[in-house]
Amino acid sequence: MSEMKLHNDKTAYGLRIALILVMAVFMCALAYNNFSIWDDEVFTLTVIGGTWSELWSAVVADLVHPPLHYFLLKAVVSLFPVDHQGAVVVSKLFSVFWVVLLMALGSGILAKRYGQRTALVFVLLLSGNTVVGYSVEIRMYSMALCAVALAYLYANELVQEPGTKNWVRLTVWTVIGIYTNYFAAFALVFLWLILLVWSVKTKRAGKWLGCALTAVILYLPWVITVLTHYTNITDYDTGLNARRILQFFAFPFSCHNDMLSLVLILFTVILLGQILYASRKPEFFWAFLLSPVWIGALCIVSSLVFHKFITGRYLLPGWGAFWAGIAIGTTKLKKHWYLPILACIDLIACVFIYRNEAMDRTATNEMLAYAQENQPVLAETDVYRLLHYLMPETDIQENNDPSAKGIRFVYYWSDLYTQLSESDIVMSFPLSVHEICVFEQ
Repeated sequence: MSEMKLHNDKTAYGLRIALILVMAVFMCALAYNNFSIWDDEVFTLTVIGGTWSELWSAVVADLVHPPLHYFLLKAVVSLFPVDHQGAVVVSKLFSVFWVVLLMALGSGILAKRYGQRTALVFVLLLSGNTVVGYSVEIRMYSMALCAVALAYLYANELVQEPGTKNWVRLTVWTVIGIYTNYFAAFALVFLWLILLVWSVKTKRAGKWLGCALTAVILYLPWVITVLTHYTNITDYDTGLNARRILQFFAFPFSCHNDMLSLVLILFTVILLGQILYASRKPEFFWAFLLSPVWIGALCIVSSLVFHKFITGRYLLPGWGAFWAGIAIGTTKLKKHWYLPILACIDLIACVFIYRNEAMDRTATNEMLAYAQENQPVLAETDVYRLLHYLMPETDIQENNDPSAKGIRFVYYWSDLYTQLSESDIVMSFPLSVHEICVFEQ
């Protein structure tokens, strides 16, 4: 190893560790400073607030996703003597933990196999898109993202260096993933099918079968539960058309700014084009890249045949593996023009993400202040559940009358703009696409 290469490795290592620390602090700050939560997050917080048996009954009745995330989150929250708002912070930090774990552990795996620069690229790729925004969601997506990406990385290690340790690591993260998120399970089934072809070619089908059966047997209790309560699953009213499908696959590139999201998409396409133009590709390269495509294809087929599953966040479990594949692909590139561009995209994206979270924080504070000063309050379902959870002692009643007068909240994409009838106050509130009213009784 030349002195120049050694110097570059040390520089990349220092930058990688520094970036992980900075992003960890940034995401923790987002979690700590914002009580903004939406309907699905309120569901999570409500079910973990009951007993263990009540938690199991609620998850089974809803079938929203497998139970592992909920059980682990309940165990973590129970360690802290917190009120409702404290539970929001702890739960958001729990989600942040999984993204930081993926950045640290995933980049460490890549560093040993491909070098520090590849590991740095992976952390940069994770730091400038909706993954950061969803790191403060009180949902299972961060955990699923981490489990799937690490399973793919350990599968890659297995292909490069077959051994019992890598089989065990792959199986463990597979079980964690399939018990966390259905769409993570989609990605992991795809991974194991690819490994089946590899194991037959390399005469390791016996080990593949043993590990695959272990995962299947451990997952059987939940499969039986899902089949028993399958009719509980409900459709989303989302039509299949070209625009919807494009938004479906573009969602993970979101930075809360359309122009920046477009820049990130174009940058990724150009970088991927250069990687594909390289004469040699890593053996397992295509598995990483096709992970979200596989999930998306299954979602589209399922939407046509069974239930409608066309929501951009469902692809999140597969995008960690995708970014890992891009990072691995850059090892074949001689020029490193993409590093400063990635750093700039990350910086600008984090500014927009923080701005969006700050708007949500202001909106939540205004909403809480309004509810405290004006009781009783009638609120539409999403807002009712939020206020009822954060301030259970206040007199909040549910009402969905769209013709009500008073304070009108108009939802548009990720922001809810509120206009008070007797003032010029305007604020945002997160996540929905319809109109509601909150008014005095």
